[in-house]
Amino acid sequence: MIPNDFTNTINQVSQKTFEAVRQIGEINVRASEQLFAQHVAFGGALLDAGVRHIELLTKSRTVQEFVTLQTQLVQEQGQQVLGNIQSAAEILKEAGQAVHTVIEDGVKTVRENMNAVA
Repeated sequence: MIPNDFTNTINQVSQKTFEAVRQIGEINVRASEQLFAQHVAFGGALLDAGVRHIELLTKSRTVQEFVTLQTQLVQEQGQQVLGNIQSAAEILKEAGQAVHTVIEDGVKTVRENMNAVA
């Protein structure tokens, strides 16, 4: 027959594991929502840049003026891409840290409970 302490410990560990999986799922959902919102905003910025490019084509009086304005537009887009990448990296870093904390807490709980049973 299995001792009650052992059964209770297994139940506690199972509940903690379920809670940890739920927390990790929530962390992933939040990160995904943030990344998706960022992706949508970036897509909008790219559409705006396309419109600006067409405006440059129609409003430039000389080839030199077009090249100068086009260069500025490309530099702006490059900064937007870099900012987008940095923001995505920060979102993923924060999510990774949150998952790491949940896992560390779970391992600590399992160790404590197993030591109590042993």
